[in-house]
Amino acid sequence: HNKIYGYSATIGDGGIAQLRRSSGAGAYVIVFSVAYWTKKNLDINGNSLCGGMQSNAGITYNCSFHHCSGTGFNSTGATEVIINSASYNNTSTGFHFGAYITNSISYNNSINGIYGFRNVEKCVAQNNSNFGISLSGLGCITNSICDGNGVKGIDVLSDAVIMNCVIRNQFTGTGLYFNASGDRGNFVSNINIYNCTTT
Repeated sequence: HNKIYGYSATIGDGGIAQLRRSSGAGAYVIVFSVAYWTKKNLDINGNSLCGGMQSNAGITYNCSFHHCSGTGFNSTGATEVIINSASYNNTSTGFHFGAYITNSISYNNSINGIYGFRNVEKCVAQNNSNFGISLSGLGCITNSICDGNGVKGIDVLSDAVIMNCVIRNQFTGTGLYFNASGDRGNFVSNINIYNCTTT
């Protein structure tokens, strides 16, 4: 298992390493094309020139992705895990695709906040132009807040559990959307909602 841990002055000091695109073209500030990297304590600034990070089935912990031209964080592997991270002020989606995301925030993104994950726990999606949180396939959203997103607070493509969530202040569309028509390839037939509030 490969590792890249940021630090500020001394290796292992728990500080944050800042990676910023200064010039030139390219899809992302940093790309992990091989699976199973652990990334920790990184601040990724696309500087309005490129996307933030592309990963492949690893673990991302205590990282931030911002001011990216494109997606802040993008995974090509369905088993990606994100913990205690933030993605904001990007021209596309904040966090795109993975298995599990927890204790994270995604806000002020021009498309979606958290998109294509199976399990979302203790997250905030706020002021994103399209969806706040969108599940990919069977999954669950627990203890999360969607506030002030443009079209939908929570978008569900397949059967899911939604528990202890607050969905409020969507500009248009709905707080909770279930894809019962199958217009995007899936049918929702079994939704379990517990202790949620939507306005």
